Amino acid sequence: MNFRALTQILISATTVLLVSCSSEFDGSYSGNVNGKEIVLHLAEDKKAQITGYFPDTLEGTWKEEDILGKSAIWVIFEGPTEKPFRLRFELQSEGKGLRVTGIKARPLGKGTKLTPIELKGSPILSPKI
Repeated sequence: MNFRALTQILISATTVLLVSCSSEFDGSYSGNVNGKEIVLHLAEDKKAQITGYFPDTLEGTWKEEDILGKSAIWVIFEGPTEKPFRLRFELQSEGKGLRVTGIKARPLGKGTKLTPIELKGSPILSPKI
């Protein structure tokens, strides 16, 4: 086997391993955020779901971000069609859980900015077993 063929095989195998590995943040988390008991589920396919924060279950997506050299997770939800809005939870890893560092929301529409929602304390979402 020549070097080029071996290199191609190793690159393909590495790519498959990286893509198939789940993120360290996959799973369900629960905790109290501003007096509301919430459950946040982060799926391997970068889909997210939250119950307890809004009267309806909200679905969205999540991604890992690098904010000023710190790793963060942003979870973005869209409100229902009868009340369209965008809701973003900003999280940082803390031990086995996730600390809520910010929540921002805005009605959907051209030119509207995300408005911070005041957090009471420093809520931590713990892994749900």
